[in-house]
Amino acid sequence: MDPDRQFFSERRFGLWAPALLGALIALVYGPLTWAPFIYDDSLLILRNPQVAGPWTGWQDILLATFGRSGEFEPLVVLFHRFLYGLADGSPFWYRATSLVLHWLNAWALCALFRRFLGDFRLAFLAALLFALHPAHVDALAQSVSKKHLLVTLFAVLSLLVQLRTGLRPALRAGLCWLCTALALACKETALLVPALAFLAAWAERGDARAVLREERSLLAGMVALCAGYLIFRALWVPRPAPLLEGIQFIGWLLTVMKCLLWYLGHLALPWGLCFEYTLSPITSPFSLPALGAAAGVGALAFLFRRLYRNDRVACFGLAWLVLGLVPFLATLLYPFFSLVANRYLYLASAGFALLAVRLAQKAAAGRPGGKAAILLGGIFLLALPYAAVSARRMGLFADPLAFWSETVACAPLNPRACGAFGGVLLERRLYADAVRELERAVALAPDYVEAALDLAMAYAGAGKPEKGVALLESRLKPRADSAVLINLGVLLIETGRHREALGILQQAAALEPRALDIRLNRGWCELELGMLAEAEADLSAAADAPEYRAKALHGLGRIALRRGDRETAVRRLDESFAQDPLQLDIVSELTGLHRDMGRKDRAREVLEFTSRRFERLKGDVMKVDQGSPSIREIDAILDRLRREWESL
Repeated sequence: MDPDRQFFSERRFGLWAPALLGALIALVYGPLTWAPFIYDDSLLILRNPQVAGPWTGWQDILLATFGRSGEFEPLVVLFHRFLYGLADGSPFWYRATSLVLHWLNAWALCALFRRFLGDFRLAFLAALLFALHPAHVDALAQSVSKKHLLVTLFAVLSLLVQLRTGLRPALRAGLCWLCTALALACKETALLVPALAFLAAWAERGDARAVLREERSLLAGMVALCAGYLIFRALWVPRPAPLLEGIQFIGWLLTVMKCLLWYLGHLALPWGLCFEYTLSPITSPFSLPALGAAAGVGALAFLFRRLYRNDRVACFGLAWLVLGLVPFLATLLYPFFSLVANRYLYLASAGFALLAVRLAQKAAAGRPGGKAAILLGGIFLLALPYAAVSARRMGLFADPLAFWSETVACAPLNPRACGAFGGVLLERRLYADAVRELERAVALAPDYVEAALDLAMAYAGAGKPEKGVALLESRLKPRADSAVLINLGVLLIETGRHREALGILQQAAALEPRALDIRLNRGWCELELGMLAEAEADLSAAADAPEYRAKALHGLGRIALRRGDRETAVRRLDESFAQDPLQLDIVSELTGLHRDMGRKDRAREVLEFTSRRFERLKGDVMKVDQGSPSIREIDAILDRLRREWESL
């Protein structure tokens, strides 16, 4: 036995290969576990009553969608509910479990690829390419993208079980159907599992008719599960499916081709990645992009035909790649926001890894030492650059301000990028910059409800709450959406219209009785109206949610102050300040209370700590935009804090 084969023998290599794969994933993606939540995680996990609210029964999980696009992912919701009970609002466990799922997927794919490539070393290389692909950073950085990880895991497990023909038929079929059902409970992409199962069996056996004859019961059960799922979705939990507007069918078809080629290009050369993209649809069938898309898909069809005739395994890899992209080809996405996204490459990239290594294997066939050269050369020429790009991209998620600034620079005409950047600026209380970005987002997409809601709140922060009220009442109030009513209630509180605000918030509570943000704002409204017992009940409930804890504790502190209990008030305000030191109204209240109670040293500590946080925020803003108007706002705040410190 040659030394290379002895060192990389399946028996030896198989012992430490799983640990090596896990170590590389932890090394490259591990720092993500300390990054803050990004984008939809706050909305769909921390603010989602199905995850963060009280348990109200299985019906609210199994017969309800969430999100504006009507996602139905009961298993993912249960997974996040478990993590919420374990980790509350800390991102560590959400990210750590994503990395574990990614490792399980890579190892399951290694076992699957071993059956098709015939060499454990090459299977490991294919799994490594999948594990370190830079496009996966987005899926691993967002916990809501666990649906992509989970559906891939159950799909691959289903294929592994199906190919184990030595199992008892009933056990084999039952396990396949179970994995398919679990995949369907994670994401609609699982509808592809029967097709992948048929193609996998064909790639291994080479006779499509024999596969249909021998596997008819197993495949029929999978198809029946998918059909039942579609009927269930149509009758009980329907999902809106908006198509691209303003273009004819031929334009839509050419846009699908363009998106397909875009995905293939980013799988092969994953450089210049961005979280959002500005990829426009094709509206004219005679334009240069249309001709390019048609020519590219024609070349892809030619390649598929060649592989079908000459190499079933490579053909299976290409079919897997394309099938994995089908659900994301400009059909079910928000029109004109992002036709493409890196996170949608997750399942398809498994087919790409198999195709790439299989083609390299065929190219090296018959050459002395060819397989070892593929293994070592592939690791150094592909895996390491992939890891470097992944590590660099992963670092962006550490600072949401810098992350979204780069995203907007990458996709300046993408309304979701501008809206998300404006949302981060609003959270940091950089109101002037938030208004600028959110106005741009609304101008790019007038029906972008989330951006309009944030814009209204940014107007309030900038000292123009009446403008925010006018925006909501004129553009969004007719929709009678709970989020619109909540924001309108908050703005009415800002303008001193507390009785009117309470009525609006009661309407919102009728639509979303479990929403803690409604109880938070209703509590503040009741506080201003002197309804202290009701306010205390609502604010105490809201304080259980990490997203609302700081503001809820602030309100509870004010209740204690109104009751004359200054010690409790100081304790509550201190807790709120620890949650969010950038609350200037709390800083003023705390310093005043500490001064009146003879604790000037503690008052100075509060002012010094707040000043340091604003200095850090100023540094973050200057890294992004040195000409930002928010820098002047922060300088004014720092000057005010300095004067308060001197007055002590």
